[in-house]
Amino acid sequence: MDKKFTRKAQVIIFKKINDEPAFLMLHRSGGKGVFWQPVTGSVEEGEDYTMGALREVEEETGIKDYLKLYEGVHSFEFNSDFNGPSQEEVFGMEVEEGVEPKLSHEHDKYKWCELEEALDLLKFESNKKALRHLNTMLK
Repeated sequence: MDKKFTRKAQVIIFKKINDEPAFLMLHRSGGKGVFWQPVTGSVEEGEDYTMGALREVEEETGIKDYLKLYEGVHSFEFNSDFNGPSQEEVFGMEVEEGVEPKLSHEHDKYKWCELEEALDLLKFESNKKALRHLNTMLK
């Protein structure tokens, strides 16, 4: 039986410190694997990608307010053992310098990173490519 096509949203949250972006990396706590990632989740029935992205940010980090949302950062398709074929749209979100996340049960720690450190932490090449795209947009 074929798995249903799923829509996913990824949000790379960042804040500027001394005019340089610091990217928020979240460490998954078991379940679907243990690794570092940006905010990532499924877009629910009745939501568009932007609505899903904003909901996932609030669910995973408690962050509701932001300075700017960057749409169209990156888009890719992939297959996973958990979701089957998926389409993922990537957003960037700038928050104020003093913002700190309140993690959900999905993550056990977080870290604000410069670009190179964030790239080293990320497991999936698609996440790395999205981060590079966002960083280029910020220049």
